[in-house]
Amino acid sequence: MWFEQDYFEQYGSHDRGYVSQRENPSFAKRLHELAILGVVGGRLLDIGCAYGFFVAMAEHAGYQCYGVDISLHALSEARKHTQGRLLRLDASRDPLPFPSSSFDVVAYLNTLEHLENYHFSVREALRVLSPGGLVLVFVPLRRRWFTDDTHVNYFTLDSLRFVLERIGFEIVRIGEERGRWSPLFAGLRLLLRADTAFNHVPKGCGSFLACYARKPRC
Repeated sequence: MWFEQDYFEQYGSHDRGYVSQRENPSFAKRLHELAILGVVGGRLLDIGCAYGFFVAMAEHAGYQCYGVDISLHALSEARKHTQGRLLRLDASRDPLPFPSSSFDVVAYLNTLEHLENYHFSVREALRVLSPGGLVLVFVPLRRRWFTDDTHVNYFTLDSLRFVLERIGFEIVRIGEERGRWSPLFAGLRLLLRADTAFNHVPKGCGSFLACYARKPRC
């Protein structure tokens, strides 16, 4: 079955499988960007939480954290890293077992590209977010997309914007990240702003796509 132990042993970098993601600096960057956008603490749901590394970091930052994943193996590992509430479900088919308007942040970190029925999942994310709450989407682009046989959806900047807006979100920040030009743009931002948050690169140059979108307040 996909997403059990064999999958996570193959995924990641440094020949250490998914465990290598524990050191992923992107997680701290996302929390910093959420703070810039005005969300510090509150209730956070990580859809496709895997080993719970982002959940654990958000928990340490003061969020009340929840995580869901289809993999029993991943959830078993996640319980070693976080005290957050963890649940097994198929985000493509199963309704989220939470009341409407009950979260401040819903995160899809390298998850949305795996979901066969991503429209259903994103509508559920909209439902459980409080008015003004944020959805965070991070998905691979170009060569990065081809590194995993379980990727079934490919998004571009324009298609992701279209999907989120069609479902009812308001785009707050969206752009491509990483890629060969990322260090140059990060350096320029560090000099000009003393911060590398939202380190987007020109369209067509990035290897990942990052987006923050808000549930309308009314």
